[in-house]
Order: sequence, then C-alpha cells, then structure tokens
Amino acid sequence: MISATLKDVEFWMHLGVPAEARKLKPIDVPFLSYSTYKPCLEANAYMHHLTVQRNLKASTLRTYASYIVHLIRFIENQPTLSRFSQLTDSSFRLFIQNLTLETKLNGEPKRSSTEVAKIGETCIQFLQFVQSFHDLTHFIGQEDACAISVIEKKHSIQIEGRKEKKEVITITHASLPKKGAIKKRHPVSQEDALKVWEHISTQKKDISHIKDPKSKRLAKREQYDKRKRDKAIYVAMETLGGRVGELHLLQYNDLVEARTSGSLRIDTLKKRNDDNNERYLPVDHIFLDQMDSYLDVRKRIMKKFNVKHNYLFISLNDGQPLSANTWKKYINDWGTELGIEGRISPHLWRHSRFTNWMIDRILASKEINSKDDFRKNVLHTMQFKKELQQFSGHTLISSLDIYLDLAWEQLHGYTKVYSAASLKTTVESVERRIEDIESQMERNELTVVQAMESVKSLLSAFKTDIDNAIANESKGE
Repeated sequence: MISATLKDVEFWMHLGVPAEARKLKPIDVPFLSYSTYKPCLEANAYMHHLTVQRNLKASTLRTYASYIVHLIRFIENQPTLSRFSQLTDSSFRLFIQNLTLETKLNGEPKRSSTEVAKIGETCIQFLQFVQSFHDLTHFIGQEDACAISVIEKKHSIQIEGRKEKKEVITITHASLPKKGAIKKRHPVSQEDALKVWEHISTQKKDISHIKDPKSKRLAKREQYDKRKRDKAIYVAMETLGGRVGELHLLQYNDLVEARTSGSLRIDTLKKRNDDNNERYLPVDHIFLDQMDSYLDVRKRIMKKFNVKHNYLFISLNDGQPLSANTWKKYINDWGTELGIEGRISPHLWRHSRFTNWMIDRILASKEINSKDDFRKNVLHTMQFKKELQQFSGHTLISSLDIYLDLAWEQLHGYTKVYSAASLKTTVESVERRIEDIESQMERNELTVVQAMESVKSLLSAFKTDIDNAIANESKGE
C-alpha cells in the first residue's frame, strides 16, 4: 500500500561536463509498504530510480506506485510467496487473472482490459528493476530459462516537433489482455454541472433539533459560510480550468493582484525542473465578484482559529489550507448525493473549460465555418492550440487535439458564426448569480438593501466585461 507521501524530497545529481553535484527541485515521492506497514525495500528503491534516473514528475510517480501496490498485495496474499524474486510465469499469470476477475459491488469488472494491461506492463518494468537491484540471473527476460518470460515488441512513435519517428521497444507478457480503445474523457455535461451548482447553492443540514437560539444562529452561520466557500470553489474550477492540484494552491495575494491586472497567477504542475512553472489566466469581473463574496468568510474563519497563511481556499473546520484530496472528495460526494451516473471529478470541469474556450475561438473566427475549413487552415489550428497550451499549462501541444474534437462535436449543426462568442458564458454566469441572490433572499440571508447592492455590483462587473469585449472586438477589426 502507499502508506505515505514524502513531501519535498531533495535529490542530488552528479552528471554532466564538467561533472558537478547539483540539487534537483524538491518533489513528493510515494512511500510504499506492506499491510503491516513494513517498508517495501524494492518498491521504494524503484521510486528513487524513477525520480533520479528517469526524472519523472510527482503525479507520474504516484501512478507507478498505485500500479505496483497491486503486486505487493498479491505477494502478501500468496502462502507460497514471500518476495518478488519467487514469482514465476504461472504466478504472474495468476496475478493478472486476479486483476481481471475482480469486480465491484454491483458485479461489474473493477478494471478495464486497458487498465489491467497498464498495471501488468508497469509491474514487468518493476520486476526488471528488482532483477538488477538484487543482481538476479534468469529471473525475468526473453530467455527460456527465465522464471518469467516476457515478449519484446518494436514499434514506431511520433515525437512532437520531429519529422522522423522514433523506434521504441515495449515489453509485455503473454498473460496481459489486449488494450481496448482509449476512452475520451468528455467534459462535465451542462445538466450535471447545473445540478452540482444548485446543490452547492442550497445545501443545508437539519438543525431543527437545536433548541438554543445562540447555537441555532451559529449553525445557520456555518451553513452560510459553507455555501459561500463551496460556490467560490465551483466558480474557480469552472472559470480557470486548472488541475485540482493547482487550484488548491491559489494564493490570496494573487487574487488581490488580479483585480488590477485582470490576470490571475496560477502554479503549473506536471513540470519538473522547469523554471517556467507558472501561468497567468484572464479572469473577468464576474469571477472576481464571486471571489469577493467568499473573502469575508475566509477572513472571519482564519481570525476565529488564529491562522495566518496566504492560501485562498481554506477548511472551515480549522482555517488551514484546503487540500487537493479534500477538494476531489467534495466533488465526488456531491455527485453521489445527486445520483449523477458515472465518475465525476474536478478534471471534468477542466475539460469543459477548454472545450468551451475552443468553441468560443472557433465561433469568433470569421474565416472558419466548418471542421474542414479549420483542418485546412493550419495556421489557425496551431495558433489556437498554442493559445490553449498557454492557458491550460499542457506540456505537449498534441495533448490538445482532444479539445478540438470535442469542440467540433458540440458545434455540429451550427450554421452561423457569431462574434464576441465568449460573452455567452458571461451571460450564463450573471443569470446564475441572480438566481443565487434570489435564493439567499428566500432564506433570509440577505436583506433587500443587501440584495440590491449585490445586483448593482454584479451589473457593474457585467458592464465592464461587455465593454472589454467590445474593445477587443474593435481591435480585431
């Protein structure tokens, strides 16, 4: 099991000409252990190897660790096995069969064939490391004498930025299932997104059992604070399209700066040993207005618990920074409570944000009226992709093809090109905020005067966004 994550581990390298020791950027490294919490020596050595020798990112390390955990558990559960070097072809085949046959509570397979194949391939790489680590002979390889016999396959892959293809060798095992078609992770649907927003805006606990007036007022205040904080979480997720690991790192000072600059600084994760690890995202006044309504809650909670830090999003229980895992759990719990089918996660809002951004760019371009037009115009394609790459923080520009495809799927049937298309999203945000103000009045959380002030602030922000859109449109002409 992954019993812990070692935070900000520092590694040193001694390579290059002239050879000199240099410190790598700190990185979070998974720490793997058995169910008894005894450290797994080989697995942790492999994490070190992947970090230093292969220079993998923290998120990739965690993926590798989550795959290897399955093999650690398998070794523990087999009465005849106590270490990795005792594995054979037959026991590895049994390991893969167990992964394939494992089911959920509803009887559905727990993993797809593609997931099983990925786990198997990763474990093969790990076992090759085990062979080298313990200086074993005839443990895993292509020779007939090896306890685990693997198959090498050669194929060509296209490297971004290069014309020629690269020859690579993949190692597999006869027991691994064939990988299925890669599933597209579609954006969150508008219907599901609206369900989540309405749930956040109206969520409350039953406090009818509380008799003491002071305690009841306190409970109502806590409900009010949670709605404000959760709505800010949702708007940040929807507007910025950041990875959840990036969103929970948002800083209060950067939000203050964004009021003047119109751009919000955000850390870019999934990049290792790269000085360009931040980006600036444009934010409109509707977004800033929603954040402002949460900042009063943040200030009061941090004062209550005597906490001082610069993180924007906090836990209401202690004022400490809200973790990425807590953020993901909130979204997952909301999906479960609402009975939304399928897996729901913050990453779906990231997909939605960039798909909608691509749709807006296509609609705003007067030269593009069909998918064929777009494909033919390579300059537009690369321009849009590069803009979105800066916006999303993707390392590879080829990773953005999925958003082009999703955008054209949603645009199927459009016959008219619209200018200033991005205002559509802003209008929807305004409508939602007005509905939110109405709901607060119904719950007696806002007086008429406060509601009018909120509407005036909203309309002022909306007018500013319209003026900016018109100015940008005029520059384009």
